[in-house]
Amino acid sequence: MKHLLLIFFMLFSLPVFANDRNWEKSEHNINIKHNNFGLNIRQYTQDDYDHIQFEYNVVSSVKLALRLAEEGEIKEKRPSITHTVGKFGPIKVAHRLGYRMYESDLKSDFARYRIILGANYGMLWTKVQPRWKVGGEGVHVDAKIDDIKSSVGIKLNLNEHTTFKPYVEYLADGSVNDYKKKYVMLGTELTFKF
Repeated sequence: MKHLLLIFFMLFSLPVFANDRNWEKSEHNINIKHNNFGLNIRQYTQDDYDHIQFEYNVVSSVKLALRLAEEGEIKEKRPSITHTVGKFGPIKVAHRLGYRMYESDLKSDFARYRIILGANYGMLWTKVQPRWKVGGEGVHVDAKIDDIKSSVGIKLNLNEHTTFKPYVEYLADGSVNDYKKKYVMLGTELTFKF
């Protein structure tokens, strides 16, 4: 009961942080996992973005992925590699390198690196991802964080093969803009494991 009250407080006290870009859209994911293979389908409400991502775990700590995305008329291919470094106390540490290739002159290709810090406590989970652009046309490469994507939510085990994770995502701008909030939105993730 104590955990449910905490979750209720966290989710419904967030409108205090509201601005024009908050709560405009929501993100919804379906994951299907079988052995070393995975599939992620994501759609947004109130936004013209969606993607499908194919995943393969080369070994338990290394995952390769290819994302095919569309945002309006702009199509994107995004290969990535994620390496899970390990667990240090309650914190799980991983990092990812991805490359965003656009089929449009409206956006330039670039590479992005992120550190992924996650923690679980019972049903509660959180993830923090500082991200850096590390290459591409017109990209100034430096050590300054470009943005920080953070999520907090709960994990509900519906049965031995199915989990449901509602969450709140918070995106903060980078160090150049003093980490000002870009948006807050709700999200869901439904995962099937076979």
